[in-house]
Amino acid sequence: MSQFRLEAVQRAFGERVVLNRLSLSIAEGEAVAVVGRSGCGKSTLLRLLAGLDRPDAGRVTIDGTLVMRPRPDVAVVFQEPRLLPWLDVLGNVMVGLGGKGDRGQAREQALRALRRVGLAEAAAKLPKTLSGGMAQRVGIARALVRRPRLLLLDEPFSALDALTKIELQGALDRIRAEDGPALLLVTHDLEEAAALADRVVVLETAPAGIVLDLAIDLPHPRNRRSAAFQAIEARLARALGGADAAEDDPGMERAA
Repeated sequence: MSQFRLEAVQRAFGERVVLNRLSLSIAEGEAVAVVGRSGCGKSTLLRLLAGLDRPDAGRVTIDGTLVMRPRPDVAVVFQEPRLLPWLDVLGNVMVGLGGKGDRGQAREQALRALRRVGLAEAAAKLPKTLSGGMAQRVGIARALVRRPRLLLLDEPFSALDALTKIELQGALDRIRAEDGPALLLVTHDLEEAAALADRVVVLETAPAGIVLDLAIDLPHPRNRRSAAFQAIEARLARALGGADAAEDDPGMERAA
């Protein structure tokens, strides 16, 4: 079984220690959300798993192999979609394939990815003509086009309006159910974390330590108005607020 691990990872920027001997593992097909206040190392953790950064100490591994650089089986969706303005939507998604293989086949793969995020009809549009939600859909399609084993998302919906955010969260939930990639979602949105993740990890302020690792057993799609869902949100809020989460439960807590 695939496994993605950070083992006793430390990362500092100058004298500022952001991650201090932090350990975290993600199983094959598991969705983990990481929440915490600004500066607690959430995005640094994601960049380490993506191979975009390296730890000062400790190990980052996939199936026991050290992550030293970006890998084709790991894809990232950033807060900004980072589309190339001179390429149309289809061309931007094809960038995710790295320019390898048959162009006709790559085009079909890209069109399939666009259909999955509801944007097949926008294939010929340029990025400047897209709404924020449409542009982020293109970014998601570009990440999904090569069917990654691990999908990393860094605040992907934070710049969107509430309705568009919920729509894209639902699309991501459906795609994950179909493809089954492991997922790491970095977010400030506790409702988003509770809606999408199998586990939510709460980090304290840098140097980051885990104060709560909460498993969520509610079925997908989740009813955000249910008492069980709202109890999970409240539990996360208490942990994020420093309400002695570790003392309440020193290991993983399960919510259902």
